[in-house]
Order: sequence, then structure tokens, then C-alpha cells
Amino acid sequence: MKKRTLIYLTFGILTAHAQHTINPIVGDTSWIEQEGKLPTGKEPPDERIKAHLQYALEKVEANPISDSSLIENRRKNLAHLQDYINLGKFPENTKYKYERRPCFIDDAGTICAVGYLVQETAGRSLAEEINTKFQYAFLEDMNDPDLMEWQKSSGLSVKELATIQPTYGYSRGRTPIPPPSQNHFEVFQGFFDYQYLNNKEIFGSLGCQFDFPLWRRRTKFSFGGHFSVFQNITQEEGSLKDEQIQYFKFNMIPLGIYHFKNTYKMQFASYGGVGIETRNYELNKSLMADLGTVGDLKTKFAGRVGFLYRYYFIKNLGVSANVGWGGPLFSVGIVYQN
Repeated sequence: MKKRTLIYLTFGILTAHAQHTINPIVGDTSWIEQEGKLPTGKEPPDERIKAHLQYALEKVEANPISDSSLIENRRKNLAHLQDYINLGKFPENTKYKYERRPCFIDDAGTICAVGYLVQETAGRSLAEEINTKFQYAFLEDMNDPDLMEWQKSSGLSVKELATIQPTYGYSRGRTPIPPPSQNHFEVFQGFFDYQYLNNKEIFGSLGCQFDFPLWRRRTKFSFGGHFSVFQNITQEEGSLKDEQIQYFKFNMIPLGIYHFKNTYKMQFASYGGVGIETRNYELNKSLMADLGTVGDLKTKFAGRVGFLYRYYFIKNLGVSANVGWGGPLFSVGIVYQN
């Protein structure tokens, strides 16, 4: 039995770079040591990944470290790796049908082991940035300055990280959903109103828009609201008099929001809703003397549809842009998420 296992171990290491192995450095040694035989490909995927990660953890723990100043960082990262193994939630390869490939963060937001270490020690945003460039790349092929900077302070060598990184067989995948839902609140400055497109003056508005998840789980849908205050003054010249028209409007509209893209770094979504709108027109006439004002106050139903884009330059603060109908045609603002 020992002789057979030794043959399997040798074969597993020699074929480490084959497309069907769980890791390009140690091959399927983890499964061979655990089961005493080569994997057939019919094993439960999560069990095979878990076996590899536990084997890689023990192998890395046994390695000496030359820089004593990084011992504590190394200890924390290996503890995070054990936590990740215990969680037992691994990403899926939904792109490469005929080979096993790493996957840093899959379309459902599930992160890989190395990505988890980055997330827990440097933040999810860095992991997301790495994923946008190297989602299905092997670690030793990831030529990224931020990743390399993190690696140098992690207490783990590039080879050790590459040993930890598993590959994943092709899967049809789970339903793509965004990362854990966030609450967003933005304050904006709007320009132009759909009723005053012919005016030469810029139609200004101030307002806020917010949204929060419909359920406290990851979802493409959220609920929000739009509040805005508009004011515009136009001057019309007549043969005998000047007329000044002041236009004031307040919108309060609940919104349903669908997220095409929703990550910790960026959101792109469409939205729509129906609410109420209050308008007030005032006509000021001036001849030789002030003849007073005529006001017209109306409240009615109003709707708004549009698209929004948000980009977060730090964890909680970013910039936003909206294009919509029913309110300001275009707006820019500052957005906060938590």
C-alpha cells in the first residue's frame, strides 16, 4: 500500500502542471495523501479543494521564515487561511470548460483563498481591483504592483501563495449576484429640467437620492428615494415691459432600482418610480411701478426613470452621476455607502 501511494505521489508531482490538477506546484498530492489514490474527477469539488487547502496550510506552516519582523503577519495570514477553510465556501470557474483554472472572485462574489487573505488584511477593495485584472490568472502570472506590495508584508512568499491557490473545474455557475448589499446616500447638483429644454439658462437643482437593499442579503434589487428642489428665473423682453418668471418645483419619488453591476468599488443601475411633485410659478411684471405677483401652486403625480453610475475612490466615499427623465436631466454628486 505504501509503495502504491509513493507511486501516486510521484505521479501527482510530475503532473503538477497538467490542466486537470488542483494546483500547478504540488499537483494532486493532497488528495493522494488523504485518500491513497489519484482523483478521478468525480469527487465532490468542495472536498477536493478543502483537502488541498488543508495540505497547503500544513506545508506552508512547516516552512521557515527568514525575516523575523514578518512572523506576526505570517501567523495572522495562516490563521485567516484556516478560517477560510472552515467556512468552506469556494468560487466557481464558469469560463474555462476544458481545464481547471484559479478564480480570484467569481461572478457570485465568492472569493478564493489568496483573495480572502488580501481581503482580511488589506480590504475588499484591493481584492476587487486585483480581480478585475486577474480573475482567472495563476498567482505567479499576476504582475500587479499592489499585490506584490501586499505579498512583501504578508510574511508569505510568492511560491507559498501559489501553493495555496487552488484551481477549479468548470461549472455552469450560480446565479450571478452582487457582493453583500450596501446602503447608499448621495447629494447631488442637477442641471436642466425636461420642461425647460428651450431655455438658454442652466436650470439648477439640489437634491438627494438614496437606496438600500430590499432584503438583508445579496440582491440585484434595491429600494430608494429621490428628493429634489428646483428653481429657475427667466427674463422675457417685451415692447413696453419686462416679465420675470420664477419657477419652483419639489419632487419626492420612491424608486425601485435594478443593479447591472454592484461591487464595493462601483455601481451601475437603472431606476424608476412614481411620486408627487409640487410646482409654483410666479410672474413678476414691472412697468413704471410694481404691479405685484401672480402665483400658481400645483401638486400632482410625477415619475422619474434614469440610470446611475457610482465610483468609490475610498471605502465609503465616492462620486456619482445620474441621467434621468422627470427631474434633472443630468446630475453629479457625492455618495456615501455603508
